[in-house]
Amino acid sequence: MAVYSATKYTVVGLTMAVRDEFLGTGIGLTVAMPTFINTEMATGLNLRGLPVRTPTPFARAIVRAACADRPPAAVTIPRWLGPLHLLLGLVPRTDR
Repeated sequence: MAVYSATKYTVVGLTMAVRDEFLGTGIGLTVAMPTFINTEMATGLNLRGLPVRTPTPFARAIVRAACADRPPAAVTIPRWLGPLHLLLGLVPRTDR
């Protein structure tokens, strides 16, 4: 899970950096940040208590973002995870 988390974090950082570099060119990037999606990749994981979605709502959110006049920097599924990601960055870690 650590490698998966690290690569996901890298994708977010790279997307935001490239998005900034293309500012004003008419080219935009949106990073997709889903919760766990009920696919083969999630099979066997202990997801009790975590939000799990089917692929359809996530696909709809991506299409909606891609078709928007001003695409968002990030798409989170479910939406309430967006502010949660920001808040978690502010909370001090107690496991050190």
